[in-house]
Amino acid sequence: MIRINLLPPEYRKIEKTPIGFFIAFLISVVIACLSAVAFAYLFIDVKSANKVLKGVEEEKEKLYKEVAEIEELRKKLQEYSRRQFVIMAIRSGRIYWSRKLDLLAELTPKNIWFSTMRMEQKAPISATEASAPNIDGGCLAVEGFLKGVKFDDLADYRTTIQRNRIFYSDFSYTKPPNFK
Repeated sequence: MIRINLLPPEYRKIEKTPIGFFIAFLISVVIACLSAVAFAYLFIDVKSANKVLKGVEEEKEKLYKEVAEIEELRKKLQEYSRRQFVIMAIRSGRIYWSRKLDLLAELTPKNIWFSTMRMEQKAPISATEASAPNIDGGCLAVEGFLKGVKFDDLADYRTTIQRNRIFYSDFSYTKPPNFK
């Protein structure tokens, strides 16, 4: 049968929301609010992390460029060091003949005359050959005359030349004189 409530609305029994449904609704609202707050927090955190990541990547690119520049400078330094070594080797193997001849003229006594001078210089050498000991760069051959018959002056002259470090430093040995 159909039941009809004839009481006026103010006296009627108010139907309440069941407590289980109310708690489930309240829990879902709290979960939705917490999810919104968590999403907002994570969104802001991800945004700031992306900014930090972008800054770190830019710094990484800068550092890579600096490393490339440093490597390029190291290569240039090695090339310049190699060039410097070659120049120093060539320079150390170079003989300044004008200075040698001036010194030879100063060391030569009055009773010795030169009739011929012959210089044989070998081709320029490489840097590895320049660092090798006892390289043969050529020779200086001198022919001349001695006034008188006293050969002690010639022996003293040869000793004087050998003891002069400036003159003799570029020569490895001196042959004894040939007599004709």
